[in-house]
Amino acid sequence: MTSSNIHPTAIIHTSARVPGSCKIGPYCVIGADVELGEGCHLVSHVAIEGPTKIGADNGFFPFSAIGMAPQDVTYKGEPQSYKGPPPGLSTRLFLRVGDAPFDTTSEMSPRVKLA
Repeated sequence: MTSSNIHPTAIIHTSARVPGSCKIGPYCVIGADVELGEGCHLVSHVAIEGPTKIGADNGFFPFSAIGMAPQDVTYKGEPQSYKGPPPGLSTRLFLRVGDAPFDTTSEMSPRVKLA
């Protein structure tokens, strides 16, 4: 990755995989075992912890926290994932957490594509 695409205040773990086409903004933190796809853009103040794999051309906006425990009182440490076709721009993506009822899912932006 070229240093011109990484803001000097960003912190990227040495084991993280960040392609040169990604743009990493100010005060972003990318932890160990994180893999970003081509063309991702972390605007600023984004934190991503591993293990997390993100597909190409995703945007994350200020104060996003990815790969961390959700702010859901029913979460009991279950693994979280989404695998499938990317949602369309007119749809909403719901990330199911464990076996909890659907009323405890977390809504994500329709433009986020997880791989």
